[in-house]
Amino acid sequence: MDALTDTDSKLQAAQASPSLDRLGLSDFGYADLYDPARLAALDLAFIDRLDRSDLELALEFRRYRDAQGEGFAEREESNLLVRVAPHLGGFLALLFNVESERDTQIKAARAQAVIFEFKKTLVQRRVRKLDAEKVARGGTLKGKVTIDRNPAFKGPITLTLQNLPKGVTVAAATVAEGAAEA
Repeated sequence: MDALTDTDSKLQAAQASPSLDRLGLSDFGYADLYDPARLAALDLAFIDRLDRSDLELALEFRRYRDAQGEGFAEREESNLLVRVAPHLGGFLALLFNVESERDTQIKAARAQAVIFEFKKTLVQRRVRKLDAEKVARGGTLKGKVTIDRNPAFKGPITLTLQNLPKGVTVAAATVAEGAAEA
């Protein structure tokens, strides 16, 4: 089956299914996702929502799109896309009627924020120390982990670092129950 036939069959299925008739934006249905003109209208709907939500960001994003990214440094481009992402996520959640599921996931992530911040701080401190000590390739560095405990939690805490650069390994560290360092 070629790509055009596959797209046609998806469009027919979307049009035939009453449960797939409408999206979360009243002007759009699932069949519109297969129509370039309707996708352009959907894009305009997103830009309109971005305008109303954060005009300064919307103007910067338009400038980026109009330039097709030309003239944007990598970091500037990355920071812009990260700032637009929550707006796009909210728009897509509305479009596909999954706002409550998105909100649940955001709340779960925010509940873990203190752990994420701790890991980030731990890695940043370790990287600064590594830079200062200039560990040779293949070398080993021992260190200790010190934590500020929440008085309400006295149990053991096991720390693991993931997604490290290639060739870098860090053994898990466990701070014993009631202790502040390992």
